[in-house]
Amino acid sequence: MFYNANLWKWFQLCIIAAIIQSCDLGDFEPINAFTREPLEDDALSLETGTGCNFDLLVNNDRFTETNQGISIKGSVYLQAEGEPFFLTSGEFTLTTDTEGKISAFEGFGTASFPETLIFENAI
Repeated sequence: MFYNANLWKWFQLCIIAAIIQSCDLGDFEPINAFTREPLEDDALSLETGTGCNFDLLVNNDRFTETNQGISIKGSVYLQAEGEPFFLTSGEFTLTTDTEGKISAFEGFGTASFPETLIFENAI
């Protein structure tokens, strides 16, 4: 009995190894969701439902639609009036309401601290 159990485990291990070796995921460059990426010209604009008159911008290849809203892996920019402003990079889930506006923004990421010159001028 002991011999057959070990033989069966080895057989299973060999089959798993053969399956793994036959998998071909192709050549792709993995993304680092925590590095700042430049905003592309055709970025997706997501309207917020807060009434604050700003949109979130995300590159088209960095989001996927889900049942609850949108999943983002990459850089997120904010655009109110004028030029877009880098907000953060990371992995986020955006919940949208029935109109497609963002009602919740959750996840984890990195953000840069503002330059100290901004605060020096205020003093």
